[in-house]
Amino acid sequence: MPSFSQSELNTEVTAIASGSFTAANFLTVANRAVRKVLSDLNLRSSIRKSALSPNLFDDVFEYTCPTDLKQLIDIKPQIDRGRFDYWRMTTAEEFDRLKQDFRYDRFGDRIEIKSSQWVGENLVAIGHDDLVRVLYISRPIDDQSLTISTMDSLTAGGGTWTLFGDGTNLTADTENYVKGNGSINWDISAAGGTTAGIYNSGLNTFDISKYATAGSALVWVYISSTTNLTNFILRIGSDSSNYYSITITTNNEGASFYAGWNLLRFSFVR
Repeated sequence: MPSFSQSELNTEVTAIASGSFTAANFLTVANRAVRKVLSDLNLRSSIRKSALSPNLFDDVFEYTCPTDLKQLIDIKPQIDRGRFDYWRMTTAEEFDRLKQDFRYDRFGDRIEIKSSQWVGENLVAIGHDDLVRVLYISRPIDDQSLTISTMDSLTAGGGTWTLFGDGTNLTADTENYVKGNGSINWDISAAGGTTAGIYNSGLNTFDISKYATAGSALVWVYISSTTNLTNFILRIGSDSSNYYSITITTNNEGASFYAGWNLLRFSFVR
């Protein structure tokens, strides 16, 4: 493709423009023209690749959308793309209805699909809630997971969940939850509280060694208000002196925390 520099374009436009035409005027006209062309056409030269961050997870559907995304062309796996490996673009509303409508079994290192009608498999959509774009992806993933606690009761996972910091009113909530049979609810003290959370020193023994270099910890959190909310911190380990500490300032979508249910992802990758 032959190149055409900005100075050459400036010369061409100046030659056909009437009246006074400055460099500043040229840039304004050129930028307007480019925006108009790109709004009407998808130029081959504007195609870009962007790495998905994080990688896909099983039963996780919201991912960070590239900030400069105009139109999604494809989602390419790192390896072993099959001839029938396709994606079906849909609306955010239809995605939400169908995202879990596929069935499969795990057998060691392989997945066996149980139905020939994979209605909710390989769905992709783009959401625009609150002026923030989110990439929605539904696909069965052969990953490994470990449930430390279902967080649906104060004794879920062994031991007892307890308040620390400025936390108050710790209860089990059987009405507002995402998975399981409930959630754990607490407030932060209205009298100048700055930090609130829960901890459990009596959980059943678990081994996170296989996840500690390339894995992530995922947890759903309901936020009633984002006022003065700056971050979430996860500490996970064997005792108060041996633990991983991970701080996040955005949710799994890469967006700022918002009122309602947020999926938080604490990545062990440094």
